[in-house]
Amino acid sequence: MININNITEIIPSKNMDESLVMNQLSLCEIKYIRRALGVTLYNKLKSEWKNGTLTGVYKELMKTYIQPCLANYVMYESAVFMAAEPTSTGLNRLTGESYETPSIKDKTTTRDKFLKDAEFYLSEGVDYILDNNITEYSIENDPSSNNNYPLLY
Repeated sequence: MININNITEIIPSKNMDESLVMNQLSLCEIKYIRRALGVTLYNKLKSEWKNGTLTGVYKELMKTYIQPCLANYVMYESAVFMAAEPTSTGLNRLTGESYETPSIKDKTTTRDKFLKDAEFYLSEGVDYILDNNITEYSIENDPSSNNNYPLLY
């Protein structure tokens, strides 16, 4: 549904660790996007994106809402690993020659922004789905229903 080029277009970054970010991609697709869209719509979008056959409202949904949502969730999940890396000797801090290690407050603020932006795009995407009567979407995933919607806080 997204690749590293899409992520860096949506969230510009210098020296982004591609392997770190891409390791979080599948998790985020399943953990956030598939749960929000439901399996039917998720599979349709994923298949058509992979095949390059997305058109109409599905293409607009993907480009305007799902990809920015997913990029922000990927950065939210990846942020945990950007300041420290698990190694055989424990959790080690990554440092660069010309970079200053940000404070915990700065890291938390940045991570929270990724989460809020992801939630915004997800909510707007669901509104777009409902406004355009996308039939593969299940009302069980609708945040306005009385079920326990897992993604909007």
